Amino acid sequence: MTDYTELKRLAEATEPASWYHPESHGLRSITGAEERAFISATSPAAILALLNELQNLRTVQRASFNASGQIKAAASELGFNPAQEKGALEYLIGLAREVTGLREKCARLEEDNEAMWENPGDLL
Repeated sequence: MTDYTELKRLAEATEPASWYHPESHGLRSITGAEERAFISATSPAAILALLNELQNLRTVQRASFNASGQIKAAASELGFNPAQEKGALEYLIGLAREVTGLREKCARLEEDNEAMWENPGDLL
């Protein structure tokens, strides 16, 4: 269950006082169509689906927090300073781009070096 719109509408339209009476310790006779629809919509299957989705969301949230912590730790080891940088992930992306540029420059220098060794007369 991912769309709670109808359940929310029914809950907001339902007057709990109209079907629960604390003095009688239980449900009263349910007369309103909205109340009956709400109670019907809150079946055990609906509640279990809500709980399952909530558990899944909490699992994803914990994983996200863990990943965020790992990113910050890795960035810190590579010189990330939270006071000076936007974010740890952006810092790591910037470093990766620098590394790519340096690798390309290194490859060009290696090619130039090989060319000089092949034709040492070109140096003069």
